[in-house]
Amino acid sequence: RDLHSFPPRRSSDLDAPPSEESIDVYTGHMRRFMNWVGSDNMGDVTDKHIAEYPLMLSKAVDGKKAADGKKALSNKSINNNMASIRAVFRVATAKKRIATDPTVGTVHKLKVRKNVMTDRKSFDRDQHAQIIAGALALPKDDPRRWLWLLGAIYGPRIAEIADAKVSAIRTVHGYLCFDITEEHRNHWGGKPISLKTESSPRPLPLRSSFGPWGFGE
Repeated sequence: RDLHSFPPRRSSDLDAPPSEESIDVYTGHMRRFMNWVGSDNMGDVTDKHIAEYPLMLSKAVDGKKAADGKKALSNKSINNNMASIRAVFRVATAKKRIATDPTVGTVHKLKVRKNVMTDRKSFDRDQHAQIIAGALALPKDDPRRWLWLLGAIYGPRIAEIADAKVSAIRTVHGYLCFDITEEHRNHWGGKPISLKTESSPRPLPLRSSFGPWGFGE
């Protein structure tokens, strides 16, 4: 119930409070789980609940919903949910909030395809043209205009653009660039919003056509 007392995953950090972002994640995962169990008392949870819950999350009804009536999840999302649930129960047991940890001895991790990106298809030329045309039809002060244009032309994640500061637009080696680095990102809880992978930091040279489109006005 008091998720502020629950730490991140590392067992060495049992007394370190999690970030607000982690608390939100843990709370959402635990709320859905306990609603499915039908109790607000963690002591009522059994190892059978822990074993059956991943199957419930993945059992799609009409291809979209799980057995609890909510959205069915991918194996990766199910693994993330169960990791949160295990972390909360582990700490609750260590802090004597509950007598025993029902997750001990259970196996939940589902297989995730490593080459899932090969299943994603890129936009074709006509689709790119539609995205760019739709973006240019938006007012110059509409953030979606620049999120869509930069995304369609350079291919970065939308979050890499949306979380950047104005200072990310700077000159690099004589070229005007959109510089994706943690140095030029907005902050959350006093720390810069992190990038997703080690290869994420990179400068994207801005095409001269961005000027006539009103970029930076």
